[in-house]
Amino acid sequence: MRLGARNARQMKKTRIYLVDDEPVVLRGLQLLLGRQQGMEIVGSAMSVADALVHAPPLHPDIIILDLTLRDGDGFRMISEFRASCPRSRLLVFSMHADRAFIDAAIQAGANDYVVKDEGTEKLLQALDRLVASHSHDLEEMIPPVLPVGTEPKTIPPRAAKG
Repeated sequence: MRLGARNARQMKKTRIYLVDDEPVVLRGLQLLLGRQQGMEIVGSAMSVADALVHAPPLHPDIIILDLTLRDGDGFRMISEFRASCPRSRLLVFSMHADRAFIDAAIQAGANDYVVKDEGTEKLLQALDRLVASHSHDLEEMIPPVLPVGTEPKTIPPRAAKG
């Protein structure tokens, strides 16, 4: 028996792509989100370069990303994801709690921001908001891309551990 379109939509899982350069954080997110009904991890990357190559062809619904990565700037990555994954929601999950980081991430195109110290409940609440936003008009939900020639604030890459 074939499912109707309505039932098929209800069964569709939210496709999530993860970007963090800390293996323990990446694995923790995979375990946490893998237990959530209706969510599917479609891929992950530990670098800006890998994320920008591998995430777009997967068409994730949500990309959870850190701002401080060893090989690049999270703000620039947000802007590049805005162009290469225009229908994806971007959720920053970062250690930076300073308001300037939050504002810069939103300006670069992030849809939401959770500080890692806030814990898993805040992260899951943010994911719920982003999943709910998929049922609304996407054009209203996607922040505008920065004007040409305008660069988001930058942060230096994370120093390699020695």
